[in-house]
Order: sequence, then structure tokens, then C-alpha cells
Amino acid sequence: LRNFLGSASSEKAIFIVTHFPLHSAGNRTTKNAAAVISVLNEYGDDHDIYFLWGHNHTNANSSESNYDKIIKDKIPGTNTAINFTYAAAGCMSDSEYSGGSAAVSGKGLVATIQNGEVTDLKYYGKN
Repeated sequence: LRNFLGSASSEKAIFIVTHFPLHSAGNRTTKNAAAVISVLNEYGDDHDIYFLWGHNHTNANSSESNYDKIIKDKIPGTNTAINFTYAAAGCMSDSEYSGGSAAVSGKGLVATIQNGEVTDLKYYGKN
């Protein structure tokens, strides 16, 4: 990640999409989160970075309260300041899980990009 960000153009937005989030809840943690946050913060002043996570295994079997929030100040549940945008990537359907989860069903993140600049991030329902 450091090598990529070190050579990436600062003129274009960078989207990093991953399965796991950088925050945790309960007794489960996200490994290497501190190291990833450190690298993202190192390059966040010079790059327009968007870190999008899939869903939070650290909060299994309960509602994820950060699922439809776009965060630009600190990692949820910590005092760790960030220099990048942090949000869930969104999910149009979670029917692959038995019982599903109302916390994530039908909340898709849409990024509006004009002239190479991200002008808006917003969650929309599947309808």
C-alpha cells in the first residue's frame, strides 16, 4: 500500500475497497488496522483517498451502526484521527446470508465524480 500510494498521482482520487473494516466492535478485532491507518494518514494530506469496507465481521450477529456513515474525522470507537474518507462500500442485497441483516440490506454507496474529482458520496436504497 505504501509503495502504491508513494507512486500514485495526487491528481486523481484513490478508492481502496476491501472486505474488512478498520474499526472493530465487541471482542473481535481487525488485524493490521493500525498499520493500514498509519499508511493512509501518511499519504492522506497529498491524496484524495477513499477507504471502503465490505461489512464488519467484528460486529457479527448485530447491527453495524457505522454502515451508512461517511466518516472523515476519526475511526469509529477510537480517538484515531484520519486524513482520508472512510465508509462502507454498500450492499444492494444481503440475501446470501440466512436471515439477512436489516443493517446492510439495500444501502449502496454512490460516488459522483466530475472532471476527475469526487463531488459527492451518498447512500441510496435498492429502489
